[in-house]
Amino acid sequence: MAMTACATVTRRAVLKTISAGAATVAFPWHALAKAERLDPRAYAHGLDIVTLNDKPLMIWSSWGYPPQPTGAPNWEHDVYCASLEAARPVVRPRVLVRAPEAQEPASAAVNDRQQLLITCEDGSDGIHQRAGLWNADLSPRVAYPLAVGRGGHSGHAAAIGDTFLVAFAEGWSRQHAAQSFRGLGAGEGIWLRWLDSQGAPGRLVKVSGHADGENNDWPMLAASQQNALIVWQQFPTRALKAALVSPTGVAKPFELVRELATGYAYDVCYLPSQRLYVVVAAQSRGGFCALIDLQGRLVYSTQSVPPITSEGRAVPSRFGSHMLYPVSPSGAAVLAIDRASAKVERTFSFSKSWEPMGTSAIWLTPRKALVASLTKAEITFEPIQF
Repeated sequence: MAMTACATVTRRAVLKTISAGAATVAFPWHALAKAERLDPRAYAHGLDIVTLNDKPLMIWSSWGYPPQPTGAPNWEHDVYCASLEAARPVVRPRVLVRAPEAQEPASAAVNDRQQLLITCEDGSDGIHQRAGLWNADLSPRVAYPLAVGRGGHSGHAAAIGDTFLVAFAEGWSRQHAAQSFRGLGAGEGIWLRWLDSQGAPGRLVKVSGHADGENNDWPMLAASQQNALIVWQQFPTRALKAALVSPTGVAKPFELVRELATGYAYDVCYLPSQRLYVVVAAQSRGGFCALIDLQGRLVYSTQSVPPITSEGRAVPSRFGSHMLYPVSPSGAAVLAIDRASAKVERTFSFSKSWEPMGTSAIWLTPRKALVASLTKAEITFEPIQF
């Protein structure tokens, strides 16, 4: 969830009211501090790289580009896109969504019709999860904003065939704030919304509710051609939860691991060559990786991998059985995956540390990739080859 203050400054709480389903909840917002003390996500937040018409396209949210946050009481991100030329990566940003207050973090998915759906948490009139739909040439198919979840936030998107899925959190609680990122609190429940190729919102499905004192936040999605896997964090145990999603509904959630590191440090991707979902996470004491099949069975897990960085994306190879992800605090890891194991094939060290804003990658060849990362100044790139 995007917040507008860091934990090291005195907070001036401002209450906004958001609607979550039929319920209304109090949502805490905070004043911005001086620029050097801002939550880094105030600069830019959420980076996805999708393939549209066989070309890589970056999607992200930013307070201008290069980012220029001010002392305004609320964030002012817009949603940007830029084609990614791997041979000479230069960012030529184009605004796709411009609206009052913040539209972040951006999350994108492309369906079988080469339609692009982008979803984000929208602060223009309260807090709601919204989306837009574009054609392959980036002309609007359904103008932003599409209503996805009233009171929703922190959403992520995936595509199954022609249809889209958006997972989001709803509500907000400070019940377990001490264990949350920057001490800000966490969402209450996790929901899923289906959208068709015309952008029409479909079924709304509850994945996990706010029961027994538990908070649920920051869902991530990956999809195959037949189903999807959703993962999210749950407090107070700091557990990573997962559930298989099919067109007919959501299977019973199960727990993958506990004691997650603070700061949204986990992700899920689908590796087509092995027909497996791959989950990577950072725990308090190191990394975690799990392989889950299309029936929702945990087939392998290990803690012998580096921890993923905060808001890093796990990126499957389109050429074979590798996947890569940015590791904490710096660098990247490549895993070799088969049906019964996930082994570290190579790690890479970079001179800079990742910011908790958004880091992703694109595979260029079976042994070469490009890692892209949001910073307080611009998107930066790191090539890797093994």
